[in-house]
Amino acid sequence: MKKTLLLGVLFFFFFGLFCPWARGSNQVQQNQESLQHEVTVTLKLIQVFVTDKDGKPATGLGKTDFELWDNGELKTVTEFEAHTLILPQTQAEEIKPYPAPTAPKLNRKFFFVLDFEKNDYVGAIKAKKAALHFIETQLQLTDEAAVFSYSQMQGLVLHRYLTKDHPSLKKTIQGMRGMPGRRAAGGIPVQNPYEDGVPAVLPTTPSIPEVPLDSPEIQVERMKTNRFINVIKHLAKYLGYLPGYKNLIFFSQGISRSLIYDQRDLSVLANFYEMSRELGAANSPVYAVNTERVGAHLKNSEARGNDSLKMLSDLSGGKYFDNVDHYQEIAQDLQVSTGNYYVLGYYVEEQWNGQFHEIKVKVGREGCTVAAQGGYFNPEPFLKLNEAEKQLQLIALALSDRPLLQKPPDFPLLALTVSPQLQNNVVFLSELQKENLKEIVAHKTEITYFVLDGQKNIVDFKGGEVDLPSLGNKVVYHYSVASLNPGAYECRTVLRNLETGRTAMSSAPVIIPSKSPAGFHLFSPLLVLPLEEEEAFYLKVTRTKEKKSDTISLKDIYPFISNTAVPIMEECRAGISMMLGIVRCLVKDIDQPKIELTARLREQRSLEEVPLTCSLLSSQKTGDLQIMLVQLKFPALKAGDYALRFAAKEATSRRKSDLSRELKVR
Repeated sequence: MKKTLLLGVLFFFFFGLFCPWARGSNQVQQNQESLQHEVTVTLKLIQVFVTDKDGKPATGLGKTDFELWDNGELKTVTEFEAHTLILPQTQAEEIKPYPAPTAPKLNRKFFFVLDFEKNDYVGAIKAKKAALHFIETQLQLTDEAAVFSYSQMQGLVLHRYLTKDHPSLKKTIQGMRGMPGRRAAGGIPVQNPYEDGVPAVLPTTPSIPEVPLDSPEIQVERMKTNRFINVIKHLAKYLGYLPGYKNLIFFSQGISRSLIYDQRDLSVLANFYEMSRELGAANSPVYAVNTERVGAHLKNSEARGNDSLKMLSDLSGGKYFDNVDHYQEIAQDLQVSTGNYYVLGYYVEEQWNGQFHEIKVKVGREGCTVAAQGGYFNPEPFLKLNEAEKQLQLIALALSDRPLLQKPPDFPLLALTVSPQLQNNVVFLSELQKENLKEIVAHKTEITYFVLDGQKNIVDFKGGEVDLPSLGNKVVYHYSVASLNPGAYECRTVLRNLETGRTAMSSAPVIIPSKSPAGFHLFSPLLVLPLEEEEAFYLKVTRTKEKKSDTISLKDIYPFISNTAVPIMEECRAGISMMLGIVRCLVKDIDQPKIELTARLREQRSLEEVPLTCSLLSSQKTGDLQIMLVQLKFPALKAGDYALRFAAKEATSRRKSDLSRELKVR
């Protein structure tokens, strides 16, 4: 299953999902310009580090001690936070802690990047050990962290997006099985490493005949290195949109001196220099940790990569650590460097033009030195984002508990268990309300279902394009069928306009029991209301070249569904007096089952029973499942919360099963 999922991820992200985004139009730009006027101001948060004359964190500063300029304009600081960690060294006693807010607006963010390409087996093991030590001993409750890896086989891979769930973060790193030069298990690729190909033998046509010809091996290594640099550039561009400092802890053995300082071709040096500066401009200092074994290259200093790691740290505003074996001291040093800061907030007009704003901060206390982020980028228009940025934006929205780029609207989403088998046992059903999602569904839209396990790891996903305007006034329902092992899951569904980038998102939990249901068992019912004038449209978007098992449709699962009825999602309108229910019941080892199905309705607040009649309209047997269409009648319902309970009894075997579903009436 993991192998199938990985292949699906690669195909979906690299060939199916992003192709439409390469095309733009003047009309799209006009639409994006009009969106700028809907939100006038936004809160901008700036992270500031202040040290005293001895180089120690300066504490006790207040809002009035700071002055802040945005593109040369003095701003009024309206929001203020002070964050001071008690340091694990003797100097902690000399620092007076300033109480941090209980709900900070800007947390520390760490991105662990494990380089499996420029590494060996021992270095990879030590990198994981050092990362785990920092998580266990230094991360605070409010800190967010993410895990990436890089290899030539799979490119940049996101294993865990920013999260405060530190135990799950540890499990993610412990579960990584990356080997030097190979991919790390799990995660989502965010850049196709083979998009430009790497031929086995490259032509050698030097521009200056006097310079010795490069071997094919050197040219391939140069191409691989430039590919890595370009991928990190994409990551830097994305990180530039996130508020505050993003601390990258980079575990690698670096780029060899012989390659980065090769006088025959300085493209690697120039590209690497530009990448490092872009990380600095994105307020993403790199704390590079050298994973090279001590003494491994004493005989060949040209093969060492420490120079490149130092350059990366210096140019990005971070710090270089020469020996990963000193991971305890490294963790403490990182804590001091990143753990004491202030947050200044002010309001600016929201603009979507991608322009850079230069930030300057001064502090009134004498003898203090200020290190503040140099600026920030306005969000780019969606069509100007590159493919990696669009993908990272989608993943960030799906995986983050608190989306950083925008707060999207939501839409109704149901998660229904439908089968005792592990295959095709869950249905996710979304209602795409055109009236509430005008900005998203005005053009071609993509809808993506992400299924997350208890550790927020993506275990399944499906998605594709939906042309909602072409469906006219039909009520649109989109669904996906999943095959999940026992456990607790959450489905997060992202709807995104492919021209403007506007999004909507919803989530729904689902639990697959560890034990298979008994021979007689009721599954989640689908409740529907008949339509009088409108017409419903049920749409399933699947991967290209889907497996045969993926071709199952909603009508295969709920055969009585039709376009003249709509599912009851989160709530239904007051005054209804009738609905239909499609109920699936497992009847294993019973040839001709005789099922008596009853239903009860109770108002939750008063606990009063609502008179209800349940009539069987139709029934059919499919394998071990009996599927029944029933009609439920009751007095006109008033607004409130109700519990609808179904009970089934099989006459011959005397087996019983029941289930309940919440029903909101508004």
